[in-house]
Amino acid sequence: LDYRQPDGSTGHTSLATRPINEVSNDPDAVGRLPLYYDILDSGVGLIGIRNFTSARVDDIWDNAMQAMVENNVPGIIIDLRDNGGGFSTISNYMLGDFLDEDLYSGREGSAVDKDGDGLVDVKEEFYYARQRIYDPSQIVVLVGPGCFSACEFAALGFQDIGATVIGYLPSGGAGGGVGASYYLPGNTRVYGMAIVRSEDPDGNIMIEGTGVQLDIKIPFTAEGLASGQDVVMRAAEEFLAH
Repeated sequence: LDYRQPDGSTGHTSLATRPINEVSNDPDAVGRLPLYYDILDSGVGLIGIRNFTSARVDDIWDNAMQAMVENNVPGIIIDLRDNGGGFSTISNYMLGDFLDEDLYSGREGSAVDKDGDGLVDVKEEFYYARQRIYDPSQIVVLVGPGCFSACEFAALGFQDIGATVIGYLPSGGAGGGVGASYYLPGNTRVYGMAIVRSEDPDGNIMIEGTGVQLDIKIPFTAEGLASGQDVVMRAAEEFLAH
């Protein structure tokens, strides 16, 4: 990586990479799976999604939903609290299991200018249906400040179709979209430049600076912390039990 400091000096460094949150056949790597699922003692289903970057997330999601339907769970908790994001197309696929018809979700404006007309590229966005195999009103989504970007669009999508969002705090508030890298005048490369603005059907900017708002806010208390329990998870189970 070549870089330039504010004083004009330049340098070069190497970046090490390592696989994380990816699917592995190694039993010891279960903790790195991008998606895991279980049936809790209460009978409620749990699907935890750690990222929206792995190409295998959709496959594991299909297995998870099959397990939920076969076990006739009364509700499903989708835990997104520690999901750093990725690609929103992955979560859009998941929403299809709760819709019989496509649902208009807003528009996306991009500064890439693919057609070269000098104007912002605008694309209409939808939640695409496949077949409704589960009632979205029986879904609870867990979010927190560690849920960013595509994670937030996933949480908002579930909320838009009727799921309930629960947590201590809203999601991180990093909406929009970024490009991989761009060259500026002087051959300066910029990584992660924001190039996309997402708007809801009424033209309001989505998520950026605000995050996905909670339907049910769980108080953060010393008693809850001292209990050693996952208070948010417990609240989600109790909500689905009623």
